[in-house]
Amino acid sequence: MAFIRRKRVHKRTSEGRKDYFYYYRVENYRADDCLKPKQRVLDYLGTADEAIARLESSEANQEEKTKLLARLQSLIGEELGTTPQV
Repeated sequence: MAFIRRKRVHKRTSEGRKDYFYYYRVENYRADDCLKPKQRVLDYLGTADEAIARLESSEANQEEKTKLLARLQSLIGEELGTTPQV
């Protein structure tokens, strides 16, 4: 089962500090020497617009694709300070 993770990167610009968000498709896996699951990056999705385009054109089954797109849109809504319409 894959899911979406977001990484925030802070950069200094002439206008001040700016945050950039990058999205990844990841999955959990268990290592023999660790009790907690670890995360493995499956795909780099890019920025918000790139991530939506890559997920829509992916070969994943429709149910998984719908869940991933819904999660991505909720993360983008949090980033923009809005709540997505369901």
